[in-house]
Amino acid sequence: MKTILIFGDSIAFGGNDPLGGWATKLFLKELRADLNGEEHFVVFNLSNIGVTSRDVLSAFNDETLRRIEKGQESIVLISIGVNDAARENNKNLVPLDEYASNIRTIFEEARRLKITPIAIDLLPCDESLTQPVSWAPITYLNKDLETYSQRLHEVCENLNVQIIHLFEEWTNANYELWLDDGLHPNTEGHALIYEKVKEVIFPLTNSKE
Repeated sequence: MKTILIFGDSIAFGGNDPLGGWATKLFLKELRADLNGEEHFVVFNLSNIGVTSRDVLSAFNDETLRRIEKGQESIVLISIGVNDAARENNKNLVPLDEYASNIRTIFEEARRLKITPIAIDLLPCDESLTQPVSWAPITYLNKDLETYSQRLHEVCENLNVQIIHLFEEWTNANYELWLDDGLHPNTEGHALIYEKVKEVIFPLTNSKE
């Protein structure tokens, strides 16, 4: 069984998109391939609300080993960092250096398990709605999100891990239109992320839309 595992936060979870977000689009695409008798990957979205790199690191081995088969091709998409960069009482929830260390360890562990790791970049926020957000006493700032994005890029470059670029591209566009609540993408935003994921994933899976 070929597998695609997705570890991420509420953005990858897709809760603010009534269509389920970019990960659901990927799941449905592979399901259609299965139903058509085509070669396909089984997609497991293990993302959850509020997740940080600490949570993913803690759960990675157990959750992964339950779902991969020895000798079968597997890919893991890592989409974390936004909550690490969030501020509570003016302190990042996960310090920058710890975030980088966690990400590095996750990538290295994936490779030890013969899984291809791929990183998904952070997204910018609409600061007019995130200081703090409406659902928690937590603040998200673009300067923090950019710093954590840059560190993610550095780790990926050092380990030769492919990354799906988002932060800079969104920042250079009217990205506020693609956010539902200032932080989480809406349906259009998730569709755009899916297109970027496709560019990287499909060549690896020999997939066609």
